[in-house]
Amino acid sequence: MFSCLVLSQGDIRNVALSLANAKKRAIRRYTFTIDVGTFRFGSGEYRYDQYPLMNMLQELREGFYPMLVEVANRCLETLRP
Repeated sequence: MFSCLVLSQGDIRNVALSLANAKKRAIRRYTFTIDVGTFRFGSGEYRYDQYPLMNMLQELREGFYPMLVEVANRCLETLRP
């Protein structure tokens, strides 16, 4: 688990290389892609990753989730009448 949830340049390079290699080998990394412009959320694409996620991405997800839940719950409380 990432203790401080900060990636080194080497970590970022490894993820980028892994994704680039998967693309070269025509490995499908995404279950589907959404064009966000269709829903008027700006421009670009949002891609849903195929499971299982790369180990590093899964660890980041698990590390960030508890903090995001706390922030989301505070926002919800603020928005409630």
